[in-house]
Amino acid sequence: MYLLKDFLNTIFPDICLACQYALHKGEEEVCTRCRFAMPHTEHHLNQENDFWKKFSATLPIKYALSYLKYQQKGISQRLIHALKYYESQEVGKLIGRWHGSLLADHGYKDKFDYLIPVPLHPLKLAKRGYNQSDCFAEGLASALETTWSPTFLKRNKNTETQTRKERNERWANVANIFEATEPETLKNKHVAIVDDVVTTGSTLDACIRAVLACNVASVSLIAIAVAGEL
Repeated sequence: MYLLKDFLNTIFPDICLACQYALHKGEEEVCTRCRFAMPHTEHHLNQENDFWKKFSATLPIKYALSYLKYQQKGISQRLIHALKYYESQEVGKLIGRWHGSLLADHGYKDKFDYLIPVPLHPLKLAKRGYNQSDCFAEGLASALETTWSPTFLKRNKNTETQTRKERNERWANVANIFEATEPETLKNKHVAIVDDVVTTGSTLDACIRAVLACNVASVSLIAIAVAGEL
């Protein structure tokens, strides 16, 4: 069986989602070279980082932690596009495990009672077949040994895509569209909202406000990548 697998991998090798070169034995989704070339943020080393400052000016955010810097045409963009548009769900879980392990090693393991992925509207979820933030949250929860749930927040409005909208349009597009489904469960809990890419922060802002209405003990943010403007 192993010989057959090695033979098939020689003919049809798995490729790195970042550089498109063949993966070596033991590598998953991303080759070792691309993994170490990723533009990491080091947010876990500085609680008052730029990501945190963006939200803490108006909202009581405890931690804001992004694994990568989002760079156009860079490794982070290619991996997130693979996750969002090419059904590469495993890379989301893998990055979640990587980030979760890093956070666990730096004292964040017991900081969160629940991880809450930013939800998709049911129509968009049915069309895509999965929520990319769920994939990331699943990997994070595994490494942090905590609980994640795709049902604690729901999106009440099927908004247009944010990708091509200007900053002000993005804020108007997501205002008051999220609702907590189990406020009593979240009450007095330490929760983290999980997202894939953060640009203006409008979506996360709306999620934060919905969660704060549940009288949680604290709200934090965890993302795969954050745009340079943050």
